[in-house]
Amino acid sequence: PLDENGDNKSNSSSNDNETPSSDDKIATNDETENTPIVTNGLNRDSASRLIEQWLEAKKVIFGPSYNREVAHQFLMGSPLADIQNKSEGAVTWLDNNNAYYYYGHQEIGEIFQTDPHENRITWMILKIYEERQYYQRGRYQYSEAEWKSSKYEFMLDAGTWKISDFCICQDDECMLCDKPYV
Repeated sequence: PLDENGDNKSNSSSNDNETPSSDDKIATNDETENTPIVTNGLNRDSASRLIEQWLEAKKVIFGPSYNREVAHQFLMGSPLADIQNKSEGAVTWLDNNNAYYYYGHQEIGEIFQTDPHENRITWMILKIYEERQYYQRGRYQYSEAEWKSSKYEFMLDAGTWKISDFCICQDDECMLCDKPYV
């Protein structure tokens, strides 16, 4: 849960069987520092910051507000299309099933590989830690808290760097998008 400043609370006051209370604030786009990355080149730090902003945005996209519009700031291509798809996208599925995710602590860990161009990277493989709870009909269903290796790809969109694709990696392949490590 987040406190009124958007920081993680050290002690959770919400009951695992109930929807987080209004005291357990979920950050909205206006309350986060989700400034798009605008630059000619994308370096390792700015790519990491873009991923951190995306992780924060997931709280309102996949949360009970289903705010799809926030995704435009960080995504393009197939990831954005999936969120925006009103007939069969991920957010539509959650909405149709009266379900949502509540995200707790999120963190970028070790960065394994990046595109070899120091000031113009186009991809990054890193570890991401995420805590999330799944709710359906306002009732807690299950929790997940794990580190996952992920590959993110980036493209420039009208002068702003965005995530153009991402996948969960295992061993030497990305499972979701079948793209091998480079």
